[in-house]
Amino acid sequence: VRAKPLSSSHPSQRLCPASDAPAVAPSTLVVVISVATDGTVALALAWHPCSLLSAVHAVVVRLRVMARAQATHAALSGPASFALSRVMQSHLVRAGVVLVRARQLADAALLAPRLDAPLARGSAELAVYARELRDTVDEWREEQVEMGIAGERLVAADRVAMLREESAALADAAEGASSSEGAFRIRLLGETLDALRHLEVDLAFQIELLRAQLGASAGADAGYSRNNFSYGSTPYGTWRTLAAATPVAAALARIRDAADSSHAFVAGSSLGWFCFYLALGSDVPAIGYELLPALHAHALRTTDALSERARALGCVLKLPELCCADILDADFSKVHLAVLASQCWDDDLRARVAAKLCAECPRGAVVIDYHPHDTTAETAEAGVSEQVPGLELLCCVTGRVSWELEFQFFILRVPCRDALPGPLSSS
Repeated sequence: VRAKPLSSSHPSQRLCPASDAPAVAPSTLVVVISVATDGTVALALAWHPCSLLSAVHAVVVRLRVMARAQATHAALSGPASFALSRVMQSHLVRAGVVLVRARQLADAALLAPRLDAPLARGSAELAVYARELRDTVDEWREEQVEMGIAGERLVAADRVAMLREESAALADAAEGASSSEGAFRIRLLGETLDALRHLEVDLAFQIELLRAQLGASAGADAGYSRNNFSYGSTPYGTWRTLAAATPVAAALARIRDAADSSHAFVAGSSLGWFCFYLALGSDVPAIGYELLPALHAHALRTTDALSERARALGCVLKLPELCCADILDADFSKVHLAVLASQCWDDDLRARVAAKLCAECPRGAVVIDYHPHDTTAETAEAGVSEQVPGLELLCCVTGRVSWELEFQFFILRVPCRDALPGPLSSS
């Protein structure tokens, strides 16, 4: 027996979720049934491991922010601050291990036909750890206040704050729109993001996503490891920060002014986040490639809902083109801006995509990459990314993502082809 989270209807079926439907992970209780050898039936309540995974992850994000602040403070202060910094780092390592365990437990619970006694025991142990970690973090927060360490960033670390910031970014974009058509697109974008935010915390969606990830990475001939299919999202406010960076703004302008079929490209388009940012928020044609059919299907349903909404209002929208295919099969010849959701890609895949970008994109095309690049003084002076041969590292932009408060994006450029190195081997 599984308790169903409160929801008026499945969020993928509508653009405007009910105002009382939470866009944060619901706390889901399940009923665990066990039958003894004498036929006695026992019922017990337990938190669903997915809810606990979300709770542990939220505390780990807070602890990460606090540990960074403490390390900065310790560099300028005395031994007491340094000692607390060391303890925080130690707990952060352990919390990372527990987070992996929580993911494994959630995976097992999602794939199991029911939550049995062993899973319930694991859930209970995880609940105890999550509560203890939260209490410890709260105590450290009080110590940091006494040390004079500002807490604004900590308050901003949770999902509720992220959603609030996203709403503010949408409101600011609508107010600053240069035309009524632009304001209308931002309004539709807001409705779309609201629906997607509800979808991503839906338990049924999480089960569907897990099965898709395991299926795509199973077997010796799968081609890609499971890490390549990791899920995360980037809020609209972060896209606005990226779009304001000089190289990205110039690339967007080139696409808008082009007379041909120039466009932006999203490698790993997931539920369509960046494709909708580009098409509705930045008014440029966009193509997204996603390998998981489950994510692609939800993105298509969202696009269909947008199309119907615009048709009902008598408007024409420039909607993104969504493809369920391997990015290595895409045509990059008209791509002036590429977004690579490469945070968890295998090294071989990153190398092959880099080689393809350098070989096919127009010269000067801009690349936004999630994966870290070498930013040492020597490399920056040379203007070349050591981790992606042939791409010039232009700058870094910091923004929020669903798994990190301050995440560093790397903006690169495809140089002239006569300046490229030889073919990049994928072996």
